[in-house]
Amino acid sequence: MADYKKVFLGSVAVDSGQLILVDPCYLLNVRDEPLFTRSAYQKISELTLHGENSSGSFTQGGFGVGVAFASGHGDGYYPVYALVKSGRPMCVWVEMEELSLEEMIQIMEE
Repeated sequence: MADYKKVFLGSVAVDSGQLILVDPCYLLNVRDEPLFTRSAYQKISELTLHGENSSGSFTQGGFGVGVAFASGHGDGYYPVYALVKSGRPMCVWVEMEELSLEEMIQIMEE
């Protein structure tokens, strides 16, 4: 683990109790179909409200473009961290509950 370091990337504001992870190239256009429409928002909200683990993959234009999930404690301002190796993020997470890196690793190994 010596090659890795935990790096603070910034914070994300949550006002709808949900977040998405998406490649920014899909924000404007997915095969000539905008990603952010009322219909897409409703589909994403269905995943975070009724999906397994309050999450799921969403599609637009016939292929998967992102993952949606409910924020752990609802609305708030959450820090985002990365596990960086050789200057590149290898793992990124939103910390919705304060845990040390060691605690997270222990939980993941269970």
